[in-house]
Amino acid sequence: MPICPKCHSVMVCSKRISMSGVENKEIEWICKADSIQVEIRHPVQYVYIKIGSEEEIDGKRKKVIEKKIEGAELFIFYEVSDI
Repeated sequence: MPICPKCHSVMVCSKRISMSGVENKEIEWICKADSIQVEIRHPVQYVYIKIGSEEEIDGKRKKVIEKKIEGAELFIFYEVSDI
C-alpha cells in the first residue's frame, strides 16, 4: 500500500480491477487526511508524465505531485481539487 507524501500515512484502496486472470488488483488509493490520490500506470509512461502537470477528470482537477517506481509498477501521486 502506498504512503501519502504529505502526511506519511498509509493510503486506502479506492479502486480494484479483475481481468485476464488477475482478481481484485488494487490500482488506485486515496489519503483520508489529505486530498491526495495515487494510481498505477504502465512504467513506460514515466517519461511522459511531468511533475506539476494537471488534468481535469469528472469535474476534478488532478495535479501530479510525485511519481515513483516500485518493482514493475509506476505510482503517480495527484493532489485533487474541485474545479
